[in-house]
Amino acid sequence: MKLSLKYKIFLASGIWALLCLAVSLIVAFNLKSTEAAQTQVGNDTKVIQGFSNLLTIMVDMETGIRGYLLSGEDVYLEPFNAAEGKFEQQGRDLDAMLLNEPILQERLKKIRELKAEWIEGPVVETMLNRKKLTRALITQEQFVQGFKSSKSMSIANQIRSLVDQSLLELNQSLEKSLSIQSRSSRATFYSASGGLPLGVIIGFGLLTFIMIQVDRQIRVVVKSLENSCQKVFGTSQTLMSSGSELSENSKTITSRLVATAESVRNLIGMTSQNTEHAKVALQFTQESTRTAQRGGQEISDLTHAMGEIRNSASKINEISQLIDDIAFQTNLLALNAAVEAARAGEHGKGFAVVAEAVRSLAQRSATATNEIHVLIKENVESAEKGAGLADKAAVVFKDIIASVNKVNDLVNDVSSSSEKQSTEIQQISTAVQEVESECKSNLKISDQLGTYSEDLDLHSSSLQQAVAQLSQAIQGQGQLVSK
Repeated sequence: MKLSLKYKIFLASGIWALLCLAVSLIVAFNLKSTEAAQTQVGNDTKVIQGFSNLLTIMVDMETGIRGYLLSGEDVYLEPFNAAEGKFEQQGRDLDAMLLNEPILQERLKKIRELKAEWIEGPVVETMLNRKKLTRALITQEQFVQGFKSSKSMSIANQIRSLVDQSLLELNQSLEKSLSIQSRSSRATFYSASGGLPLGVIIGFGLLTFIMIQVDRQIRVVVKSLENSCQKVFGTSQTLMSSGSELSENSKTITSRLVATAESVRNLIGMTSQNTEHAKVALQFTQESTRTAQRGGQEISDLTHAMGEIRNSASKINEISQLIDDIAFQTNLLALNAAVEAARAGEHGKGFAVVAEAVRSLAQRSATATNEIHVLIKENVESAEKGAGLADKAAVVFKDIIASVNKVNDLVNDVSSSSEKQSTEIQQISTAVQEVESECKSNLKISDQLGTYSEDLDLHSSSLQQAVAQLSQAIQGQGQLVSK
C-alpha cells in the first residue's frame, strides 16, 4: 500500500511519539515506585527512630528510678519524670505515624499499656518501699526482697521485647523498601539511559528514512519541473514568434484589404456609372427604334406617293419637298445615332454602322430629291426609279429597325448585367469590409497574444529560477536551470 508523504510523516511521528510515550510511562512508573519506596523508607526510618527513642527513654526512666532507689532523694526522680513525659510524647508521635500500620499500632498500644502498668505497679511499689526504708519502716532485707519480687524487670523486658520485635519488622520493611527503591532507581536509570537514546535513534532513523523518501520525491518533482520549465519556455518562445509573425501577417492582410476595399469602392462607382450610361443608351436606342419605325412609315408613305406620282405628275414637287424634309430629318437622326453610338463605345459599334448607313441613305434621298427637281421632266421614269428606291429604302429601314431592336436588347442586357454586377460588387465590398474587421480583430488578438507570450516568458523565467533555487536547496550545490 502506497502512502502519501503526509501520512508517512504522520506514521513515523506517531511511532516515535508512542515510543517516547512508552518510555515516559515506564520512567514515570519507576519514578513513582521510587518515590513511594523512598516515602516508605522515610516513614520506616522515622518509626524505627521512634521505637529506638522509646528504648532510650525507657533506659533513662530506669536510670532515674535506680538513682532514687539508691539515694532516696527526690531530686533523682527528675530524669524519671522528664523521661516519662518524653515517652508519652514519643508514643503519641508514633501512634500518628502508624495510622496505616494496625499491627504496629496495636503493639505500640500494648507497649504504652505495659509502661503504664510498670509505672503504676512495680515502680510505685518500689518507690513506696524506698520511702519506707528511708523512714525505717522496713529493713534493708525487706526492701531488697520486695524489689526482687516485684514485676518491674519482667514488664520492662516485655516492653523491650515488643520494641525489639517492632524494630526487627521495621528493619525488614526498611530493607524491602530500600530494595524496591534500588530496583526502581535502576529501572528508571536504565529506562532513561536506554529508552530515551533508543527513542532518539529510532526517531532519527525514521526521520532519516522519511527525509530520504522526501528527497527522492522532491528530486523527481524538481526534475519534472525542470523539464516542464524547458517545455514551457520553448512553447512561450514559439508562441511569441508565432504571435509576431501573425501580427505582421495580419497587418499585411489588413493593408491589402484596405487597398482592395478602395478598389472595390471605385469599381462600384464605375459599375454604377456604366449602369447609368446603359440606361441612357437604352433610352437612345428606344428613341432610334421609334425614329426608324417612323422612317419606315415614311418610306411606306413615300412608296405610296411614288405610286401616286405615276398617276399625277402635279404632285411631284410636293412629294419632292417632302422627300427632302424626310432626308434632312433622317440625316439628323443618323448624326445623333452616330454620336450616341460613339458614346456607347464597343457596344455601339454595330449601331454606328447602322447610323452611317441611315445617314448615307438620307444623303442619297437628298440627292434623289435634287435629281427629282432637276429631272422633273422625267418624272415618270424618276417616279418609277423613286418607287424602286423607296422599296429598297423600306427594306433597309426594316433592317435598321431589326438592328436597332437587337441593339436595344443588347443595351437592355448590358443594363441588367451592370445592375447585377453592382449588386454583387456591393456584396463583395460588404464581405471585404467584414474580412477587414476580422483582420483588425485578429491583429488586436495577436497583439494580446504577444503580451500574453511575454508574460508567459517572464513567468517561465521566474519558475525556472524558483526550480533552480529548490534544486540548489535540495542538492546543496549551485546548479541553476539554464535558460
